[in-house]
Amino acid sequence: KSKEKKKAIEDYAPESHWEMAENALSKNNYQEGLYWCQMAADQMHPAALGQIAKMYQKGIGGLLRDNKKAFSYYKQASDLGHLNSMIPLAKMYEDGVGCERNYCEAARLY
Repeated sequence: KSKEKKKAIEDYAPESHWEMAENALSKNNYQEGLYWCQMAADQMHPAALGQIAKMYQKGIGGLLRDNKKAFSYYKQASDLGHLNSMIPLAKMYEDGVGCERNYCEAARLY
């Protein structure tokens, strides 16, 4: 039954995937959380994109620390209006981490 339930959830909208991700992450189950985040992010769910960015930035959930990938995910989330991704993205622009330093873009996001 567990496999059937997982398959049914996989077929749902990205919001369901994000809820599954939040549930797993709240239990510090980062690998399962990453799985569901990726399902939602593949459908451009802003919070999931932001969460994957954070996981790349910190190197958690089995992901190697990768500031360029973190920047890319934060940028996608920010472009979709995800407020919690804008500050970390602004900081990356300000410090030139994962991207070229860009004070104008940092100021716009702050």
